[in-house]
Amino acid sequence: MGGAEERRLPEPSFDALVAGLATQALLGMGALKPPPGHEVRVDLDHAKFTIELLRILRERTKGNLSAEEESALDELLHDLRMRYVAALSSASPKA
Repeated sequence: MGGAEERRLPEPSFDALVAGLATQALLGMGALKPPPGHEVRVDLDHAKFTIELLRILRERTKGNLSAEEESALDELLHDLRMRYVAALSSASPKA
């Protein structure tokens, strides 16, 4: 399995899963620059879907996370929801 340059992927973990989903939500809101050669494509429906996946993940893992993991997930969800509301209101036509 080789290429001139091998990528090292992070160790699979709960944090990596949450970070991957958060990245997808941020990309959907246009809050992150896409990789070179790709254009910014705002997809608020996808962002909302991904935030909901994180909410479900929080509910389904309640009681099984460390205090740090639970706190970080709660803070992340709050931040993503606030960003989503801001993105939604800036995308709405002004009356």
